[in-house]
Amino acid sequence: MKALVTNIEYDTDGQKIKLPKVLEFDVPIDMDEEELLDFVADEISNITGFCHKSFKVSFMKTGDKINIIYNKNKKYKEAFSSYNVEVLEITSERLYFLDRGVKCSRLLSDFEKNFSIEVLQNNN
Repeated sequence: MKALVTNIEYDTDGQKIKLPKVLEFDVPIDMDEEELLDFVADEISNITGFCHKSFKVSFMKTGDKINIIYNKNKKYKEAFSSYNVEVLEITSERLYFLDRGVKCSRLLSDFEKNFSIEVLQNNN
């Protein structure tokens, strides 16, 4: 299973440091929700070397059904959103999904500000 971590707010003690706002990594499947969140929090620090104040996370794997919601401009929400799509693959740079039979992808960096994910069904 993968964790897609977005909107990470770091605790840098006022230092101006460029740190990733989106991270993707594998997570164990045999943990409860609290353990998963602790794992994600630790992994953010392990990867970046910095603590954080907050983050958003979506857990998903191949076969899961998700909604990808465009949230930058309400006028274009329906045009740029993808509903009830199937996760095909998550790489370090892209989320690949099947939308009405067509293989599509979004850059993970798009989830920093422009898009959010709703997990509809986990394929267990």
